[in-house]
Formats: sequence, structure tokens, C-alpha cells
Amino acid sequence: MTTKPKSITYHPACLLFPKLGDEELQELADDIKANGLLNPIVMYQGQVLDGRNRLDACRLAGVEPTFTEWDGQGSPLQWVISENLIRRHLSSSQRAVIAHDLLPLLEKEAKDRQRLSLGRGKKGRRSIDGLLEIGRSAKIAARIAKTNSAYVQAVKSINRSAPELVEKVRA
Repeated sequence: MTTKPKSITYHPACLLFPKLGDEELQELADDIKANGLLNPIVMYQGQVLDGRNRLDACRLAGVEPTFTEWDGQGSPLQWVISENLIRRHLSSSQRAVIAHDLLPLLEKEAKDRQRLSLGRGKKGRRSIDGLLEIGRSAKIAARIAKTNSAYVQAVKSINRSAPELVEKVRA
């Protein structure tokens, strides 16, 4: 276990998934109050990587949260998605919003891959920490979020013209 951070900040991967609604958060808080925090808040480089809802529920329940450092195996982005995507009940539209939100993170990792490559025409690493093979970010994001790339493009378009609608879908 790691010690409680002085201030709480969130890793971008943690923010991909919607927060629980008030009723669900209260149910989680009640459970934590009755049974304790069963899964600690996972930290990575001083930021909450996973457990934003658990942290809020601990505050609501008046329970001191416990923290642990991410084990560092693979990509933190891939780990958060694996921990959360299948285990949550998300609509296709919510998955498309998550895929859309993945795009800048995937593009950053693509740039990191380019920096790690040995140069044009030379064989270098094809992935960072085993996350993704080289390919178009929108298609990769759609595949990761288990949605259709056309939905991701639709969210991208809606986000340009009416970002408030994207926030409603996310919730």
C-alpha cells in the first residue's frame, strides 16, 4: 500500500469513464461503510489511475481510503480499459464517447512509438508496452471500446458542433 497523496489529481485514463450517478454512488458508499474499501485506489505517477468513484464513495461514507501503486505491467491506458470497460454497463453511445476520448491518448502513444522507432525503414518497436499495433487511432479506439468506428466519427462531429450533447451521452 502507498500513502495518501497530498492532493488528488486524476490520470487522463481514469477520466475516460463516467462517474456514478448519485444513487449508485450512495449505494457504493453504504457498502464501503458496511464492509470497508475492498479494492484500494490505484495510483500512477502521483495520479489516481483507477478508483475515482471509490474515492468519492469513501469521502461520502467517511471512510479513509487506501491506496496502492499500479504494478507497471504493460500500458496504464490498456490496464484502465481492461479494468473498466467490460465490467461496467455502458451503452453503445457511451462506448463511442469513450473511444472518442481515447483518441488523444492513443495519438500521444503513437508519437511515443515514433520516437522509439529506429528510423524509417528500420525495424523498431511496434508498440509501447504491448498496447497497440500501428494503425489508425479512430479504428483502434473503436476496437478497444468495443464499438463501431462510424460511431466514433459521429461523436467527433457532434463534439465539434454541440459538445454539451457529448457530455449528456457520457453521463
